[in-house]
Amino acid sequence: MPDLTALMNSENPAIRISVLRALGKMGSVSDGQIKQISVMLSDPDSDVRAEAAWALGQIGRPASGEQSAIASLLKDPKQKPRIRAAEAIGFFGTDAEPSIEALIEALNDENDIVRNQAAASLVKIGPSIAHYKQQVADYIKSAGADQVLNMYSLSSASEALGVIGHNAAPQAGPVADLLTGEVSFVRSNAISARRNMAP
Repeated sequence: MPDLTALMNSENPAIRISVLRALGKMGSVSDGQIKQISVMLSDPDSDVRAEAAWALGQIGRPASGEQSAIASLLKDPKQKPRIRAAEAIGFFGTDAEPSIEALIEALNDENDIVRNQAAASLVKIGPSIAHYKQQVADYIKSAGADQVLNMYSLSSASEALGVIGHNAAPQAGPVADLLTGEVSFVRSNAISARRNMAP
């Protein structure tokens, strides 16, 4: 079997990406490999940065420094690292609490896939996002003006409020506004969210 750790230093970005994918699929890696993957979050190649974030999310052992570095990729100039960073944070589940604020900011990303992934990750994090329930509701209110463009992020954002439960009841208004929209699964998720948010 090739020495994956050595291959992580390859000058060929395609090889570095392949190694990151392999390590992410393995899941169980050494602390030294995790540190090396973390360094690759600042790789000059944007695809390598993206796959480093994905690999750390798959491994699922977020140290505070690594999680902060992944969250910083949400402001990467390239969209793929931003998408993968948002996805990786969701893989951390309840351990992702330190990165919630960065995900909330990513709801306003110019790229719809980043917005979608940020909202989906908020759902995975769960009730820990309660402190940011007003920001999620504000996003739903602003994005609801174009349900077709924002259908996926709106569905996940309303689901995120539903995950919070009755503590999000004061933020029910923007979710209720989705009930009359033109996208059926946005309406469906809004109905479920309203039910879960009921006091």
